[in-house]
Amino acid sequence: MFSFRTMYEIIAWSIWQRVLSYVIPKNDPADWMIRKSVSEKKLVVCDYNGHFRVVEIHIYGTYKGKTGVLTYQLWGESSSKELGWKRMHVSKMHNLTILDKTFPGRRDVSDMHTKWDIVYMLVDE
Repeated sequence: MFSFRTMYEIIAWSIWQRVLSYVIPKNDPADWMIRKSVSEKKLVVCDYNGHFRVVEIHIYGTYKGKTGVLTYQLWGESSSKELGWKRMHVSKMHNLTILDKTFPGRRDVSDMHTKWDIVYMLVDE
């Protein structure tokens, strides 16, 4: 028999799953790859707006209603010609490949990258 607390937790979890089902991308290979990269701290290679990038994915969520990631770009090209922190829209990421190489975990994040509507995943320390 369920205790009140257990039943409450089951109901709360069920409601939360329904809420998330509306905002988490469904049947999207990029979603699976991003989640794997974040959980296993693996580098990702992708094309973004026509630029080849090697990145660490630190945050996966929505920002201003669009699904995106906060990455730390280690290598490659960008329109700004600079490496470092980049917020990227998932819809503009193409040819995603997860590399075997891992990264150590969280980096210090500047304040400009901390405001997200919803955070699906955050890399562990």
